[in-house]
Amino acid sequence: MIFLVISPLKDFWKVILSEPAFKVNLYDSYGYAARFGWMGFSGYRSTIDCSLGIVFANYLYSRKDKLTSISTLLYFTFLFMCFLGNMFYARTGIIASAIVMILGIFAYHNIKPKYFIIFIFCGISLVLILLLLRTKIPFIDEWLTWAFKPFYYMITGQRETGHSSMNVIKDRMLFLPEIATLMHGDGYFTDPITNLYYGRTDLGFMRQLLFWGVPGLLLTYGTTFFSILSMKKDIVLNLMLAICVVIFEFKGDMYYEVLPVFFLLGICNKSSHIIKKSDYCIRRINTQLNLGFFD
Repeated sequence: MIFLVISPLKDFWKVILSEPAFKVNLYDSYGYAARFGWMGFSGYRSTIDCSLGIVFANYLYSRKDKLTSISTLLYFTFLFMCFLGNMFYARTGIIASAIVMILGIFAYHNIKPKYFIIFIFCGISLVLILLLLRTKIPFIDEWLTWAFKPFYYMITGQRETGHSSMNVIKDRMLFLPEIATLMHGDGYFTDPITNLYYGRTDLGFMRQLLFWGVPGLLLTYGTTFFSILSMKKDIVLNLMLAICVVIFEFKGDMYYEVLPVFFLLGICNKSSHIIKKSDYCIRRINTQLNLGFFD
């Protein structure tokens, strides 16, 4: 948001980061003007992080113990900042974060009405500020048009025309591979000649099919969802993470980004259970020793 409003700061930060030429050229493309943050180019990977941030903020706010829970102020700050980030980085993240945010709020929390009012007021204020700024700053005007175009067509019932994301997915990226490809894949993730994604598809599950077929696809997603279930026996948390995986894999691939994190959290969860059982056994043995059961 700061870089959109203060263009000289954005240009200065580009020089500091020394980004490659192809990334710098992307900023002049439609829909990419706002995909810039303190880390430089911020796209699909950044919107995944923001969406997962909303998921874990919901979970931490639902915790009852003081060690792992977060305050209401910090919770709403997380929601606001992560959702705002998704509005800049990718429209897929807007959809994913909106769904998991609503699901988490209604499934987990009994939040006081005043916090909802404050949250809505902040959101409305931000929208009014952006509408005012779009008449003064071209970047913001382009960003708002890009970010809210799908919602405009959805609300009005009109069909999006031209080279929109959904039209490109339907017409070019979604297709049925040959039987041999479905059985064992072609072994390519990127095209060896053009260096573009093999099959020129952005769909995560299509990339899996083309790379190593149905067996590899089942292994990939089976491992991903197993790691989600191993993290915590919390239906809401598991559902929010699964929703994120499904949505993001439809527009790109994310499993290899989140799988190590899910595995690590699953191991931590299992370890905590082992430690708790060990502590319980030790306490029980000490109690029996003190009572003289082993005399």
